[in-house]
Amino acid sequence: MDMSFKKVKTIAKAFINPLPTGEEWYEKRLEICKGCEYNSANIDSEKLTFGSKLKIQSGLCDNGNHCTACGCCIERKCGSRVSECGLVELKMEPKWKALDIELESSDFYLEYEGTDAILTVGNVNGKEEFLFDFGQFSANVLKTEFKLKNKEPFDVIKFEVSCGCTHPEVIEKELENSYNILVNLSTLNFREGLNEKTITFFLDTKKGKEEVVIIRYRSIK
Repeated sequence: MDMSFKKVKTIAKAFINPLPTGEEWYEKRLEICKGCEYNSANIDSEKLTFGSKLKIQSGLCDNGNHCTACGCCIERKCGSRVSECGLVELKMEPKWKALDIELESSDFYLEYEGTDAILTVGNVNGKEEFLFDFGQFSANVLKTEFKLKNKEPFDVIKFEVSCGCTHPEVIEKELENSYNILVNLSTLNFREGLNEKTITFFLDTKKGKEEVVIIRYRSIK
């Protein structure tokens, strides 16, 4: 299986960083994986692949357990906020989602714990964008509350919206490298069918250059 640089970086970080033992999101993930049919600990040894047996014998994974859907060590994968349940490798519905979504082309990422929209990264006209997908909706206002983060300090210089219906209600600096953002999306004048709106943030990364982060909102009326 070919791995992108982003995935290799994620795996490396998972082994370098300490496990977030005691964190609610981490313990919940572990509990889900503990009972999963793709956990190597829940599969009869005679049914394990040669690769899985080799991984167990190597002692690479904490407690010797790994996900047979993606091959990752369970404790390490669960401890990575940017990781998603390994079932996505089999084109199946994941049992838990990533808490932080990263861009591959920059060091900016979003922390989103909401459930109203699915947050992913997409590519539009050769540019990476964060995408909030609300699917079919009936509400007059769609809300997203998230944190825009970077490993280095940065400032939001300005923002531009593609439509007046997209209104950042809150842009509040939390830390040197983190902003709390609340966006209200009014759907009253949306047309029937697919609707897409964007917010473009212009950011000063303290490295003498300006960076741009685009967030796209997608919904179906």
